[in-house]
Amino acid sequence: MNYQISKELIYFISKITGICSIIYMLFFSQILYILYDSSAAFSLTLAIFLLGGLIGNYKKDKFVKIKNIFLITEFSLPIFSLVGTGLIFVTYLSNLPTFVNLIIASAVIFKIGFLSGLETHLIQKQNKSIDKSKIISFQLIGIIFGALLFSIVLIPLFGLLSILVIVGFLNLCIAATFVIYRDITPVSYTHLRAH
Repeated sequence: MNYQISKELIYFISKITGICSIIYMLFFSQILYILYDSSAAFSLTLAIFLLGGLIGNYKKDKFVKIKNIFLITEFSLPIFSLVGTGLIFVTYLSNLPTFVNLIIASAVIFKIGFLSGLETHLIQKQNKSIDKSKIISFQLIGIIFGALLFSIVLIPLFGLLSILVIVGFLNLCIAATFVIYRDITPVSYTHLRAH
């Protein structure tokens, strides 16, 4: 039997992905600020992250197993964030020129932004009857809440790496939710294309 995720659950997941996305972005901006002591760290991270998200959100593969790609995305976000953070620190401690270090850091941030944007695109394909504008609205609510959570709660109570683990755990919970509520039958974009 095939199961379709309810609209309410998708809207709730949209809030969580919004929280995760903004925390990833703020995390990397904080890392760059600490390492390079530059006031441009936030604006640089924001621009690169949003560019990646924009491209990821408009990715249009026609013959992709939606659920498989979504699960891969959810698992990739925490893994790549941890690996990318390590790469940023390793390059910082190396003798490479600063601009090379920043290029590598930018590539990491772009990739995280891309995966976050792709995540949004895939969520929109999980139920043909959902209102895409509501998904964006719920994600914005999550982004606002996540920004406040990062500044008021997470930074004072946890270290940066602990924050990354917490957000990664949320991504894994999203993946588990989709495993529970979706049938494992592969579905292609052509069958789920929004009208």
